[in-house]
Amino acid sequence: MKAIDAGVRLLPLVSLPLLASPALSHYSGARAPRRRRSTPLQSGTAPLRHFLPSADAVSSGLLLQSGRTLFSRRFPQLLATPLVCAGALLVVGQRRLVQRKETSHRRHLPPMTATVPINSSLRLTPGQQNRSADEVKTFMRVTYSLTIPVILLLCLLAIIANVVVLLSIRSIRAVNFTATLKLTFSLAASDIWTSVVVAVSLFYNSYLPTVYDLPATSACFPLALEALRTGGLLTGVFHLLALSVNHYISIARPFDYQRIMNSAATVAIVGGMWALPPGALLVFFHSLPGAGFNTPGGKCMNIMFYSTIWFRLLISLLIIGLMTVMCSLYARVMIILGRLRAKFDSNKRSQQQLSRQRKTVMTTWLVFGTFLVGWLPSSVLFVLTATGMPLNLRPDATLADRVPIVLLSLTALSLVMIKSLTNPIIYATRIPEIRDYIASVWSKLGPCRCSNEDASSTLLTEETNLRITVDNGGNYRKVPEGTKV
Repeated sequence: MKAIDAGVRLLPLVSLPLLASPALSHYSGARAPRRRRSTPLQSGTAPLRHFLPSADAVSSGLLLQSGRTLFSRRFPQLLATPLVCAGALLVVGQRRLVQRKETSHRRHLPPMTATVPINSSLRLTPGQQNRSADEVKTFMRVTYSLTIPVILLLCLLAIIANVVVLLSIRSIRAVNFTATLKLTFSLAASDIWTSVVVAVSLFYNSYLPTVYDLPATSACFPLALEALRTGGLLTGVFHLLALSVNHYISIARPFDYQRIMNSAATVAIVGGMWALPPGALLVFFHSLPGAGFNTPGGKCMNIMFYSTIWFRLLISLLIIGLMTVMCSLYARVMIILGRLRAKFDSNKRSQQQLSRQRKTVMTTWLVFGTFLVGWLPSSVLFVLTATGMPLNLRPDATLADRVPIVLLSLTALSLVMIKSLTNPIIYATRIPEIRDYIASVWSKLGPCRCSNEDASSTLLTEETNLRITVDNGGNYRKVPEGTKV
């Protein structure tokens, strides 16, 4: 193989004098090329093919001048024609081989390296390329050193706020611990998990490699973090879907609510929402042949599938589909509440119960709205930055190309953390059980002027202490326990 490779490299050198001769200039259709002054980029690096006529010119000249050369007396040049053709074909093959090597080399370059092909019209010198790469590194280092600590602080605040919400479980009696409260506390726990995973992923995958130049030697841990982060996103979506189904059943099918949403069913739903999304992603990453966790070498370096459009579009379409189902369920709930309010207009107690149910639904609507504001930009950006999409950054992307993408990514990530920080505030202001616990804790720390007399702002335990009665006309209505009917 080495001998063949040496012959391939020497044959164009042998055919060079023949290509430069006046007789064979008729075959090429042009005069012999002049020796141009080499530029700094070409000197010592440009292959011999830049000084040879193209293979297309040689072949076209042979076809046009074949009749004339058959009757020519320049037999030595005519006998050398097959050698010239072979040399031209080898030049074309060598050119394609070099292009493949250059393309393969660019695919394995680090993300911060800006490369320009030899035949590029841009003609950047190595000094310009290095200066562009240094500008990109400086921008990324300064931006990450300023913004990532702020996002990490938001993660810490979100974790503390949601932990306070979870601590209020101790003050809730078992009889009042309904399915709605269980799902709400599980959603708060998922916000804690999401904040922890995002903080670790941001610090390990972005802050350390960019600010301190500590690249990861293996991609297995970052890949596992991505599976847990995406799984946490899906877990939050499934919690909101479970809350919407819970509210729909309690209002549309009140007779079957206790049977459907019993304690065992609620625990099973919560366990499935926590285990299935991250578990399914981890199993999928393990099942890819030659990629993911099965990459040869054991370092998980082949993770190109994560940037493909089909994978990211699948995740985004799943989230959008679940959001559409939630919107449909809540629209149906509001219609039913409007009908019940018109039916029980004369009953003041029923009007109060319906008002509490409406405020309960509005509380979940607020949580759903924060989820839309927090995760929808990230989901859209997740698709638009896939391979082949408009916002996908190439390895040779300039600073002007990177600035808007980096700023959009940091903004979307900040919205996610603000969402996790806003939900505990909604819980503390609209759920009486959590509000009472926070007021009691605050009263122990200092003087508190909070008033808990208005407990009708919302009520997530409306399923308890209620009794459904049916009048003579066959219509049902809800009345508090102990009320004589």
